[in-house]
Order: sequence, then structure tokens, then C-alpha cells
Amino acid sequence: MTHLTREQRYAIYLGRQAKRTQKQIADEIGVSQSTVSRELRRGSKGLGGYNWLTAQRIGIQAYYTVDGVKNASEIVYWDLPSTGIETVEASKPTDNVWYNIAGQRFIDKPSIPGIYINNGKKIIVK
Repeated sequence: MTHLTREQRYAIYLGRQAKRTQKQIADEIGVSQSTVSRELRRGSKGLGGYNWLTAQRIGIQAYYTVDGVKNASEIVYWDLPSTGIETVEASKPTDNVWYNIAGQRFIDKPSIPGIYINNGKKIIVK
């Protein structure tokens, strides 16, 4: 089972605004027409029309129950902005500076066996 992405939900919204058919929208975003139909039905409940942001929140909610308590659940929303590395700046390699794969810096060559990085190259210390 695959879930619709935020971009696909927004494309559905734009498609509906442009009066495209469900089949046209499905072909544009690479899913079946029934997926678009279900998404429009779920994302339109009580809203008077499809709202892609509300549908996204509904689509990513996670439920969990508390052990021993009947009908206890909480909704957790994972609607946080995406994060990532935008740029990487490398300085001039410096001799005798070593890093482990967790990014911890060593002043001298490590004596413990493992994989390390020195001057931009992976080195195996046995």
C-alpha cells in the first residue's frame, strides 16, 4: 500500500480547481482513478470541497492505544517541515585529522579497529 504524498494531494486539489476529471488527475500523478476517488471522498468530509492540507493531515495521523485502557487513543500529527542538507562546504584537507563514521573527530590515527575518514577518504583500521 502506498500513501499519497503532499505533492500528489496538492496536484489533486489543483486538478479539481481546473475542472479535470478524476481519470485525468490520476494519470497526471501516476495513481489509479479509484485512489483519486477515495482521496476526494476522504478529504471532502464536512468541508464543502476537497482541502488538500486537511487531507494531508488526515493521511498522516498515527493512532496508538494505552495498554489496559479500553478505547484510549491519541492522534499524533507528523506534519512537520522537511529537513535536509542544503549545501556542503569542504575545507582543505588537514593531515592527521580523523573522523569516525558518526562524525566524531580524532587528533591522531585511531587505534581501535573500525572505519574512519581521513583526508576525505574512507580508511579501515584493523
